[in-house]
Amino acid sequence: MEPFEKAFDQLRRDYLAESGARLAELRADADAYRAGDASVLAALRTRFHRLVGSGGSYGFPEISSAARQVERWLAGAPAPDAANADTLDDSIDRLAVLFSEAEHMLRAALDGGASRLAVVAAPAGPLVDDLREVLAGAGFAARVLPPDARPEDVARADAVQLVVIAFQGNGSFALAASWMVVPALSPRTIVLVEQDVPVDRLRAAVAGVEMVLPAERAASELARLAQRHVLASAARFVAVLADDAPERQERLGDALRLLGVEVRLASDPVSAEQHLEVSIPDVVIAAASLPDGGGRALARLVRQDPRCVGVPVILLGAVSEEDRLAALREGVEEVLVGAREAGVVAAELRARAERGRRTRELVRRDPLTGALADVSLRAELDHAVAMARRDDRPLALLLAMVDGLRGINEQHGSAAGDRLLAHAASVLRGTVRQSDVVGRRGGRTFCVVLRGSSREGAGRIARKVEAAAADHPYEARDGGTIPLQFSLALAILGEDGTTSDELLAAGNRG
Repeated sequence: MEPFEKAFDQLRRDYLAESGARLAELRADADAYRAGDASVLAALRTRFHRLVGSGGSYGFPEISSAARQVERWLAGAPAPDAANADTLDDSIDRLAVLFSEAEHMLRAALDGGASRLAVVAAPAGPLVDDLREVLAGAGFAARVLPPDARPEDVARADAVQLVVIAFQGNGSFALAASWMVVPALSPRTIVLVEQDVPVDRLRAAVAGVEMVLPAERAASELARLAQRHVLASAARFVAVLADDAPERQERLGDALRLLGVEVRLASDPVSAEQHLEVSIPDVVIAAASLPDGGGRALARLVRQDPRCVGVPVILLGAVSEEDRLAALREGVEEVLVGAREAGVVAAELRARAERGRRTRELVRRDPLTGALADVSLRAELDHAVAMARRDDRPLALLLAMVDGLRGINEQHGSAAGDRLLAHAASVLRGTVRQSDVVGRRGGRTFCVVLRGSSREGAGRIARKVEAAAADHPYEARDGGTIPLQFSLALAILGEDGTTSDELLAAGNRG
């Protein structure tokens, strides 16, 4: 980093470190205003005017934008009644949130972290609190801005991955469209939350909106969407490239690698199947001329694997119109025919891989917790059992049941119980190994597939899960905490059962 950049970053740190004093001054003036002292309006206008200039100067345009709105409101000399005092307090609270978020983002940037960014353009209220919480639970830093906020109000708008807009009539379509023209560093999704005013779905689609969420389900659906984004961007995209023409395979493979795609090469359906046994790719590219049935045979093989739901299969090479239609019926997404530049084809394939992963994760995941849904979990478990028995390798199943959920629902409400379940899934994923599969069996039960684990190794992981739960209670909105505790059970392949059903039954008995 250059000396100037270091000095500027230090100035930004110092600016944010002084935010507490600035907020204290504003709150003192706001208290006087609430008590009926209209003379503090001049001081308040001056303080907010300084924030308008300083926020932008130090690279925090969100702070400038929020302060500018209050400055304009104060210019009308609002009478110091209770409603206006509440408006002023809310504005200062929002500034406090923006200062806190700015500090978090600056720290992440300077420490080399890569925070995910989301914008929530909506009026303050319980719905916004819910949306912020689910975004934070998925690992997003959320910027809460007024309903008419635009990309220029957000620092590094190109890095925003999610934009959530509370629908306020036709102006919301223009706002959504304004986000579509800003280049994005990663895939961006724009969401409208439908409240009292119904959304014209066609106009929303034209404006670039991907999803319209009803207000009553907005938090749960956004949690699912946020999890999809996290999982879709968590690792490099993977392509299986099965081609019996070495030169074409080399050109296309090199072009895909230049776009950051991990390429696994195969020369026939059998070697491609070996790649699928290891992990599920984001796209399968199969030459029509492959031996042993050609690319269509590989497409049928992919479609027979329940783990591969949503994985696009692309067929390469010249085929007859009859064979092309047959391939489409068998599950091929597209047939690429004719000589085309490898870089162009690679860009199209990467886009399909990206979209395929996002779609697949949406289908495979439990919307509340982000863990694998039961059907996907069973497919992973069946595959793990088959591979372990074939290769004579150990396999264990860990069932984790969240204790006390009924009491929490009765005492704190079902929404708090749902948030505890989402928190429990996050603790589990953060504790087990990256290669372990975490799924939700429904209700309060999670299941972890522990590949390569004996009873001793699975026991160590279970003890880690117990300790992590004790160390990470759920922190409620009111500042209190709700303890997290699991009842754990283990089932070992060969000792407690030889099939998926037997392992699950043994774990439930335990």
